[in-house]
Amino acid sequence: MIITFILLFGPKLLGLALIFTRPGEVKAFGGKRRVAAGLSVEMLLSALVAPC
Repeated sequence: MIITFILLFGPKLLGLALIFTRPGEVKAFGGKRRVAAGLSVEMLLSALVAPC
């Protein structure tokens, strides 16, 4: 279960960290709030689809 969690959410969290360390990209994606909201929705949908 831990490996599944890492494989499912690891790349998303690393991508978030990468975007947040680059101010130009944060601005290009609409700000930190929009990036975090998009990531939240995407993680929720990934978690719902993963058991399928």
